[in-house]
Amino acid sequence: MTKLGARCEDCDSQGPLYLHARCHPAAPPWAILTGNVVTLECSECKRLVSRLQVIPQPPARELAAAGFTARENALKTAQHALNEQHEAIDRLLARLSLNDQNFLPSKSGQPWAALLEGNEALKVVDQALRAEATEEERRP
Repeated sequence: MTKLGARCEDCDSQGPLYLHARCHPAAPPWAILTGNVVTLECSECKRLVSRLQVIPQPPARELAAAGFTARENALKTAQHALNEQHEAIDRLLARLSLNDQNFLPSKSGQPWAALLEGNEALKVVDQALRAEATEEERRP
């Protein structure tokens, strides 16, 4: 994966970063989105230019703009992060299961414990969000 940091070498400002293939610099790259990975290929010869992981932004900015309280904002952001982590661990355990027929996710130790702990944390956050919504409904 390529980690991007677009800074101008002359003025040190941030801006868009343009990626082009070295094989055909004038050709625009093709962008192919698969899951959360963008693959850039040369449009002329189909060579790999780069692979970039798309990291979804936590909903904090959108929540603040929608008028949520700081507590609701923190809970929604935690909920989003926990869901993302849960999906990542679940996906990794599934891949391990496919590669090794004898692998049992529930016998993996710490990864399984982390998955269960994340499930419990999600329940706590969900309950807190429901309680917050109920409290909001009771307010005049």
